[in-house]
Amino acid sequence: TWTGYEGWNTIDHYEVLAKTTSSAWTSYGNTAGNSFTIDVIDGETYTFSVRAFSDNGQKSFSNTRTLFIASPKTPAFHYLQVATVNGDQVDLRHYIDASANVSQLSIQKEINGVFTEIDQIPITGNTLNYTDSDVDVNEKSYTYRVQYIDSCGRLGAISNSAKTILLKAENDDLLKLNYVTWSPYIDFDGAINSYVVYRGIDGFFGGSPFGSYPNGTYSLTDDVNLISTDGQLCYYVEAVESMNIYGFSEVSRSNIQCITLSPIIYIPNSFTPGGLNPIFTPVISDFNREQYDFTIFDRWGQVIFKTNAYTQGWDGTIALSGKMAEPGTYIYMVVLQDGSGKEYIQRGHVNLLR
Repeated sequence: TWTGYEGWNTIDHYEVLAKTTSSAWTSYGNTAGNSFTIDVIDGETYTFSVRAFSDNGQKSFSNTRTLFIASPKTPAFHYLQVATVNGDQVDLRHYIDASANVSQLSIQKEINGVFTEIDQIPITGNTLNYTDSDVDVNEKSYTYRVQYIDSCGRLGAISNSAKTILLKAENDDLLKLNYVTWSPYIDFDGAINSYVVYRGIDGFFGGSPFGSYPNGTYSLTDDVNLISTDGQLCYYVEAVESMNIYGFSEVSRSNIQCITLSPIIYIPNSFTPGGLNPIFTPVISDFNREQYDFTIFDRWGQVIFKTNAYTQGWDGTIALSGKMAEPGTYIYMVVLQDGSGKEYIQRGHVNLLR
């Protein structure tokens, strides 16, 4: 760029000239404006000047300006540390040599088999974080890579790719077995030490893992016959990296998958107050204990007993009078919810015997 020449009636054009350490003065073109763009060579020194031409052939040179065209240095390290699921998002962490002449990172995601840029972020340090919220982590895994952009705005080298873990869980209601599978994590610089699986019961994950499995194992079977729950079991897995050449190890977490167990309900058909079976109590497992209702009706439909406590049964006493009910057939109704909030209602008859 340059200031316009003043003093002539009319400026016809400006000619842009330049020379290098290895070439003589060369005309790069003419323009009627006060700026010009020239393609230059990295590592070369250029000296520039502008010559103004009037409409009657007069000429005037500008000062000269010399510039060394720095060649952007290749980063010493450029590594996509990890891609990990975090709730319903994917978090990326990238490690790059910020001392090199690099300005931005191009974040790229594989979409329909083709890597597509989803964002650009400025390079502000050696470690950079990015979150992709345009994902459905319970349906598929996602593959990412990073390409740096140098100080001249040119695309540089491409990093390694990183692919998230997708975990799936299914269950066998009859056998009470849960089948958990997951995809392998790709691609740590260090080896994967293990896949560590965590199991949550009714929304609570304890601090200790459910199990640790060697690299190459991507499934497990969980026998839940002896587990007492409100009806929901959840799982996630972490890939644990060994120490890599950059001096750190990472952990990539999968999505969380939950299985809702169908309530198992057993209700006796008779009981004997004061006898061997003195309390009429439904036997239920795998249900939400906070959402429970147990009601007894007489033959006319009047409520004679009601409780929301799943541990409380009917001893044959009529609630309003405190008297023992007469032997005979009574109607019960049990209302409960499974771990996902689905409601179950069971009605039937029970015989009160003496």
